[in-house]
Amino acid sequence: MSRINPADVGLPSTVRVDKAGVNAGFSDLHVIVDAPDLTCPRCGHAMTGHGSFSKRMAHVVSETPCTLTVKVKRYRCKRCGITQGAEIPFASVVSSAITEALEEHVINLLRRRQTITEVAYACNISHDTVRLVINSVHIKKPTLPCILLTDEIHAMSYRESDTGKQVCVFWACAYDGTTGYLIDVIEGRDTDDMDQWFKQFGADERNRVSFF
Repeated sequence: MSRINPADVGLPSTVRVDKAGVNAGFSDLHVIVDAPDLTCPRCGHAMTGHGSFSKRMAHVVSETPCTLTVKVKRYRCKRCGITQGAEIPFASVVSSAITEALEEHVINLLRRRQTITEVAYACNISHDTVRLVINSVHIKKPTLPCILLTDEIHAMSYRESDTGKQVCVFWACAYDGTTGYLIDVIEGRDTDDMDQWFKQFGADERNRVSFF
């Protein structure tokens, strides 16, 4: 184990980070999260150390996925008896299994027109985690570009409860043909789905599209 600067791997300076081994690369990092001034959320009394627990989290350094083994200290209020773990300052609000840095990386990959499967593979996470990130993004009403590109992605699969038949669900993606950026994701790919999506735009906005 060798100590490294948290900033070098995109983590806050308040945590301790050790690399497994002295060779170059950050594929396996060990992080210790502490909260020395934690107070009881019920009575406000100072909490004391009460062991710790470890959890694995997916992270990314530059564009290389890596795994964090995070040691989180647990605290106990002697007055109320409740226990609480230290807050992980770099955890994503979307999923406690990934970091904020990885969440941002997932969004950037999707903006580069990568599919859910490609993003999941590149980040070494599940398809469901990628979908959680997609669903959490607050996308304001998009602006139609001059060149509008559309493509379809495999969003999910499930089996019908009565027949056991596997059903594949596809969504449509809209891109700006000039920049290549993702504009919106439409839950469906049929004509009715696309018509419903276009109805949010006025005639002047729709006329802005010169090439489709």
